[in-house]
Amino acid sequence: MKKIYSIFILLLFISLNGFSQTITFNGCHDLFNDQDYIFNNVGTDATGRSIFRTTPIDGQACGGLGTCEFEIAWNVANNRWEFTADSGNGNFANPFLIYYNSEATSPNPPDLNSGVWYENTAITQSSCGGDLTALNCTLIGDVQSSEPPNTAPTAASFTATPTQNLVYTFATSDFGYADDDSDPIHHLRITTVPASGTLFADANTNDSYDTGEELANGAMVSKADLDAGNLQYITSNANASSFVFDVNDGTDYSTSTYTVTLTVTPIATFTAPNDLCINAGIQTSLGGGLPSGGVYSGAGVTDDGNGSTYSFDPFVAGVGTHTISYTNGTTANDDVEVFAAPNAELITATHNGPVDVGTDLVFTIVAPANTWVYIAPNSVYPTGAAGVNGSTITFTGASLSAPSQSIVLTKAVDAITSCETILDKTILAVVNNALPAVSTQTVTEITTNSATGNGTITNLGAPNPTQYGICWSTSTEPTTSGNH
Repeated sequence: MKKIYSIFILLLFISLNGFSQTITFNGCHDLFNDQDYIFNNVGTDATGRSIFRTTPIDGQACGGLGTCEFEIAWNVANNRWEFTADSGNGNFANPFLIYYNSEATSPNPPDLNSGVWYENTAITQSSCGGDLTALNCTLIGDVQSSEPPNTAPTAASFTATPTQNLVYTFATSDFGYADDDSDPIHHLRITTVPASGTLFADANTNDSYDTGEELANGAMVSKADLDAGNLQYITSNANASSFVFDVNDGTDYSTSTYTVTLTVTPIATFTAPNDLCINAGIQTSLGGGLPSGGVYSGAGVTDDGNGSTYSFDPFVAGVGTHTISYTNGTTANDDVEVFAAPNAELITATHNGPVDVGTDLVFTIVAPANTWVYIAPNSVYPTGAAGVNGSTITFTGASLSAPSQSIVLTKAVDAITSCETILDKTILAVVNNALPAVSTQTVTEITTNSATGNGTITNLGAPNPTQYGICWSTSTEPTTSGNH
């Protein structure tokens, strides 16, 4: 005969959401037959917890107490679930306690993994094989876990500020994930992709978009990819956009979707002024930076503070290549080159003077390579004419007059850069007076009181003489102070 204390099977039958609730129990075979006992939900107690009771099984005596009948119900006084066997009178007035479990699940009794269903050895005399486990019994159906129902996670909408043409990387923390159950994020689901630009998962982790990496509506991004910074976005324009997402904790999705607003920072562009000469003067009201509202900087640069213009002083910057920067969210750079002007100290002219009147005077230009030297107009040199190092300007001897002849070097121009330097240099050469040249010939027609002197003037000299003739004397070596 089976001992009376046995009975720990639950078959629950209750109507919940239109379905009957039952619990199936099979165990404690030293006391109860090896069969499934079905507990049905027969009502609720004052705490709102369900009461489960088996249908009496005829023909099975419970230790002489009558037909076996079992109940699982919450004992308010003992603050626990109790599995009891009726003493035989059918009203559970003084039942036998077979098992108990202090896990306060509600509304149904706990399963084998929630709390412990302890064997009440005072009644069973340890005939049930110990506390209930999956190894010594079956307890299934409308039992419940002690763990509370999963709470759906939440996230938060936010604004991201990617930069045009640059990859923007999202971090896991950006999405404001939260979970009351402390479940970590399992994955993020993109419900609506951006209308502009490309949202992608960087599969090869090269921080660059590759064909096939773009995400479509419904795409899932794992926690591992989020943590690795593989969720990225890139756009070739400055149009604002957005995408919509929800989050999953491994069990449920968030009950709401959230929006990431993409406010794109336009990439700055800038064009520097044309290359110029060091003596070009301060260049004002320069621009070239977009979008407006930025700041210009660099050697020789003074920002005007209006987000649009600046000035550039090539003299302050100095000879060479200089980078001018424009910053507005991003920074754009462009170079301007400052050219040297010809060095006036290295430019002059030499000559073969002093020369005498009647001798050609030659000026020779001295200048660095690739430098054109301009000479002021004069009677023998064309207006605006220019020469390079070694060029000559010749004044014929017949055109010279004492006491000097000069040329004026007006400016020097670099033949490559066209940079020029004002010279205004006067180069002076001395021109000496030249004596007349004569040859004396034989005196003819000599008489007692006259003679004819003969001679040839081969050069009048400079300046031209006002008088000329023959000096004579009755003695040797006549002079101009004597007879003439």
